Amino acid sequence: MLRRVLSVVVPGAALLVMAGCHALQSTFDSHGPAAERISHLSLFMTVLFVVITAIMWLLFGYAFYRRRGDLTEHAPIDTSGGEMWIAVGGIAIPLIVLSILFVWGLALLRAFPIHGMHGGPSHSMMAHSMKPDILIVGHQW
Repeated sequence: MLRRVLSVVVPGAALLVMAGCHALQSTFDSHGPAAERISHLSLFMTVLFVVITAIMWLLFGYAFYRRRGDLTEHAPIDTSGGEMWIAVGGIAIPLIVLSILFVWGLALLRAFPIHGMHGGPSHSMMAHSMKPDILIVGHQW
């Protein structure tokens, strides 16, 4: 009984939610200067993800299909080696990529500041324009 109700309610709720979407909502379909610059960052991140995924699949394929010998011979256990893969692939490359994305994101934040910070003549005016408007009203009943 519960399955039957859920099979009707869940698609109905999804249709109601999607009825509010009258246009394509995509990071790559930008409308405005800020969204355009953010879409460039999103495109870069998407391409970077695809490239890194392809490289990882190639490395997995190489590790899976390389010749390792047979069961009649056994190579001695060698615990040295492989540290360079960890240092470069696990620390250096992610640090470089994440630093680039972080700096690019900070540049986007600086390019599109909030509220009245565009063209303010001084830092004090910009700080004053960023103060929130808070109105507190109290009544005694």
